[in-house]
Amino acid sequence: PKHKTQMLTVLFLFLIVLSSVAADYSSLNISELTAGDPSLFKADPEVLSLNLNASSYGWTEYKQCDSRWSSEQLGTCSSTTICSAGCAMSSVAMILATKGCSYTPSTLNSWLKSHSGYANGCDIYWGSVDKLGCTAFQAIETASETEICNGLKAGHGIVANVNGGSHWVLLTACLGNGVFAVNDPGYSKTSYTKSEILREAVYH
Repeated sequence: PKHKTQMLTVLFLFLIVLSSVAADYSSLNISELTAGDPSLFKADPEVLSLNLNASSYGWTEYKQCDSRWSSEQLGTCSSTTICSAGCAMSSVAMILATKGCSYTPSTLNSWLKSHSGYANGCDIYWGSVDKLGCTAFQAIETASETEICNGLKAGHGIVANVNGGSHWVLLTACLGNGVFAVNDPGYSKTSYTKSEILREAVYH
């Protein structure tokens, strides 16, 4: 009987924790947890990196339209590929690869599908990759230029929402006067200005 009472107590406490976690997530806006609607994302399928193992300011660079994974289905969304809408996920793959977790857009896409890492089929949950042990997602922020530069100097992974919200890129360095160097997974651009950035997903 004593053992049974202990088991019931543990089960009761587990249910309390589970309900509190669910409550925490339900109180958050989905836009603060995910990259947004992938159907709005755009990329140039003609853009390819000449050196797909290159690094920019120490950050690994991937292109979402690399032929090795471009045609793979993004998450479980039909008619949506890594090439067409994998900018956020590919940017996160760059952070992971740089920080020691050897993931490409292809392998990360597979991992996310099997670990509940997508909302609505193919909208990446930013914090889901923390389970891999290389990152700690902080928040969606609208930081100042100084704050972003300080974060980059500290080695933080910062994924910026640009092109009116239709694209995500990895910031790699501060170039001064409100200009940031980037690894752009979907276009040939190498920099964006602060005024072009709507918000940032920040990892430590």
